[in-house]
Amino acid sequence: MRHDAQIKAMVKEIGRSSVNVSLCKSIITARKTLTREFGSLCSDPASDMLLDLYRRENQGLKTSLTSLWRATPASEMTARHCLAVMEERGDFHHTRWST
Repeated sequence: MRHDAQIKAMVKEIGRSSVNVSLCKSIITARKTLTREFGSLCSDPASDMLLDLYRRENQGLKTSLTSLWRATPASEMTARHCLAVMEERGDFHHTRWST
């Protein structure tokens, strides 16, 4: 069975958002395996953070900046820089939570 046929069947059965979150979790797991095997050679902090943000938002979870920084094996400074660039580009926007 072709992969796209499997995905279409899953979408029909459980909904697109659920399939996308499952796929996202699989990608995150694969990226963590790459990092474990090859270290920073395969590092892409922006993608790591965007995948984690997508997964968390689709599960209805709030995401702190600290959580995003932890989504990547890159240093906190690199993660902060990536987030600043993504926000400058309009890829995402963060707001302060009321306590």
